[in-house]
Amino acid sequence: MMTLLKNTKWIWTSAEDAGKDIYRCFCKKFAVDAEFLRKRVFLEISADSFYTVFLNGVRCTATQFSDVPPQKTLSVIDITDLLHEGENRIAVRVHYIGEAFFTYCPGEPGLYALIRSGETFLEQTGSDWKCAPDPTYHSGLCTKLTRQLGYVFEYDASKEDLWFHPGFDDSAWAFTQIPDFAPRTLEPRPVPFLKELPCPEVKIVQAGYIRRFSSDKKTFAESVSGDYMLPGCMEKLFENQTFSEGSSCLAVKLRPDNSVPLTFTGLEEQANGYYLIADLGRETVGYIHLRLNASLGTVVDIAHGEHLDDGRVRAANHGRNFADRFLCREGENVFLHPLRRIGARYLELHVTNLSGPFSVLYAGVVPVELPLPEKEGFHTDDRLFQQVHKVAADTLKLCMHEHYEDCPWREQALYPYDSRNQILYAYSLWGNYDFAAASLDLLGRSYGSQGYLGIVSPSKKPDMLAIPSFTMVWITELYEHFLHTGSLKLFQKFIPVVDDILDKALARRDPESTLYFNEKKANIWNFYEWTENLSRQDTFPQSPYNLYLREALLSAASLHEADGNRDRAVFLRDTAASLGTQIERTFRDPEAGGYSTLLPGKVRLNEHVQVLMLFHNLVPEDRVRTVFESLCSGKLVPISYSALSYFVRALMPLGPEARAFVEKTISEQFEPPVLSGATSLWETAFGADDFAFAGSLCHAWSSIHVYYAGAYVLGVTPLAPGFRKFSVRPCPGRLLRASGAVPTPSGDIRVSWTQTPAGLALEVEHPAELEPVFDQYPEFPVASILCNGKTLL
Repeated sequence: MMTLLKNTKWIWTSAEDAGKDIYRCFCKKFAVDAEFLRKRVFLEISADSFYTVFLNGVRCTATQFSDVPPQKTLSVIDITDLLHEGENRIAVRVHYIGEAFFTYCPGEPGLYALIRSGETFLEQTGSDWKCAPDPTYHSGLCTKLTRQLGYVFEYDASKEDLWFHPGFDDSAWAFTQIPDFAPRTLEPRPVPFLKELPCPEVKIVQAGYIRRFSSDKKTFAESVSGDYMLPGCMEKLFENQTFSEGSSCLAVKLRPDNSVPLTFTGLEEQANGYYLIADLGRETVGYIHLRLNASLGTVVDIAHGEHLDDGRVRAANHGRNFADRFLCREGENVFLHPLRRIGARYLELHVTNLSGPFSVLYAGVVPVELPLPEKEGFHTDDRLFQQVHKVAADTLKLCMHEHYEDCPWREQALYPYDSRNQILYAYSLWGNYDFAAASLDLLGRSYGSQGYLGIVSPSKKPDMLAIPSFTMVWITELYEHFLHTGSLKLFQKFIPVVDDILDKALARRDPESTLYFNEKKANIWNFYEWTENLSRQDTFPQSPYNLYLREALLSAASLHEADGNRDRAVFLRDTAASLGTQIERTFRDPEAGGYSTLLPGKVRLNEHVQVLMLFHNLVPEDRVRTVFESLCSGKLVPISYSALSYFVRALMPLGPEARAFVEKTISEQFEPPVLSGATSLWETAFGADDFAFAGSLCHAWSSIHVYYAGAYVLGVTPLAPGFRKFSVRPCPGRLLRASGAVPTPSGDIRVSWTQTPAGLALEVEHPAELEPVFDQYPEFPVASILCNGKTLL
């Protein structure tokens, strides 16, 4: 941890300037001599809420990490190549949110910056910096994109004054003030800066005219959704373009370096604007980027979405507003908004208030992604299996930025349950243990006195909504991190939190049933998955809560034992054993052929509960077949994508029929959308129509395919912390051959196999310090083993 130094100075415009959704500008000139430039020069910077920093007019690609104030993170940027001998200028735009969202925990507005070379300080924020309201962004707009994600923006390019350029005259600006508050600590940014990628070529899939009947809509998204749209013919819509007769808009492509503008012709009668829909080619996460030619005051509303199921982007949806506004200056307009990411496949521009020609050179995004290690990945001749695996991996990447996030379009929030799936799955692809640890650490900081984590993080307030089962899953995440890394560091940091969670949970015990219950309060959401009986359940006792509690008890016991706390481990393990016996006895429903969510006979059985019972090995051997047949019957409430990790791990040990059922289920769930052209995996099987037509089409809890490929098709799983001992037990299913690598802290384990008439021909390469344990499934016997160049079988 980096402790905040006494001479560290945070600045702001004034103590009274602390509204919501406000944009402020800061700048300072400083001199650099040749001697100073002989070494690397670094900028340390932190802000609440988010910043964009410019050195001599050049934007740095750094961003603020998601914090839980009063602890803040500090980014360190190498700015050597942006400086020159003589006068230089730093300029920073700060967007202060000021309101709690699922992606932001409110702190006090402020900025800290320091330029140094080694231990020599050159410049630091202080009362000699200048500040002013941002002239271009509409401060105080406070229109929520969603209640989870943050605010939309309105940008007026006609008010651009190049305040961030070196030659700008800031003499009229006020001096900054040093507020009374300051963060307790500054910690190093725990994850890499996001990497900006080249802008994709976009296709214009639809364009035409609009009729806007009213300009007094409450939000930009409502204006867009209320516009009447009339698709136009290409020959009539655009000037100086050559099309074959009857060609569609798909013939029009815009490249980011496009020099020939797509210019609209005059408006049709009764139309008062244009529209254009750009296809980014795939689900993309990044910053809105525009290049336009327009007359002064032209209004461009920019909607974004993941599909065109309505024939247009679904901009306004039950209080969600997926549209921002750009007001044009006269002539050329070039715009980038790096203060908020969007997740989208399509951009829809609605252009109104026209007083002259309008043309588009580019309308798209600057994609951003987390830098990830180059890995060998997974390979098979089965092209459909390979494509589903690729889409699953892409979905994971699209949900990894400052931390793991549920979906990039609607929320970008870090949930314990979602992240548990994502982290487990990504271990099979990249390892990325530090990134996982940063997310788990952020979740742990949301812990409050009531005994639960917040539903998401960064967020921490007394009345924060909490999901008890998600809190229990976080403890299991800590154990799985230890199992894959061999490091107890994260657990050791949160031992008091883990113990307090479990002690409070064990204190909520019903003396009659001897089961445990979660509280029924306004800020407690008893949720397990988005299905019947489990999306909200306030009747007690509940089997899923007790099962998730039992998993947390066992995870904590293993962690305590590894950390040398044997007495605590024995207590937790004994408690889990007793609880398991009582769960099986209480929720057994012989007439229904399985285990009930509530007391038997109360509700229809859920597949989720059957899977959890099998996963915990609580089903007596003589009842396993009955429960499995119930799962296959199609009569239970189906399990959702979110719980498929339990489904796979529960059924794979049961036998050939169960393993074939797992393969069939994964294929049937994910191959159809991929075959239909999906470039990311959906939140639920109902796609965009779920959640009152707000379903996400990119949700990484659905990326079970990458875990299945690594842990079962290649067959590699850790048996001891850090993979010191690991299992190799391939389950080919329908595949004839496969190869790939599973990362470990010591290096990659590479596996390849081919099905032969005699059985599997298996080859394995692994770091010398790791010990493989070979096993086989009876329906897929192993005929030969070549391990690190030695023939073992």
